[in-house]
Amino acid sequence: MLNKVVDNLKGMVYCNIYDENWTMLYVSNGCTGLTGYSPEQLIYNHSISFEEVIVEEYRVYVREEIAKAVSLNSWFEIDTRFAMPKAT
Repeated sequence: MLNKVVDNLKGMVYCNIYDENWTMLYVSNGCTGLTGYSPEQLIYNHSISFEEVIVEEYRVYVREEIAKAVSLNSWFEIDTRFAMPKAT
C-alpha cells in the first residue's frame, strides 16, 4: 500500500547512500517521467548514477542542498534539471 501512495506522489521519492556516487537504494516510479530512467536503472547505479542524471551545472547546488539537510538532520525538497537519456 505504501508503494502505491509513493508512486502516486508528484515528483520522485528516493533513498540513497550519502556517498560520492549517491548510490540509490530505493527510487519511486515517478523517476521515469522526470528523468527518463526506470528505478531499476538507477538503483545501485546499475545503468547510471543519480548524479549523472542531473544536468551538470546543477550538481554542485544539489550536493550543497543535500549536505545542508544532512547536517541539520532534516528532509529536503530540491528543484533541479535532469538530462534525459539520448534516444538510441
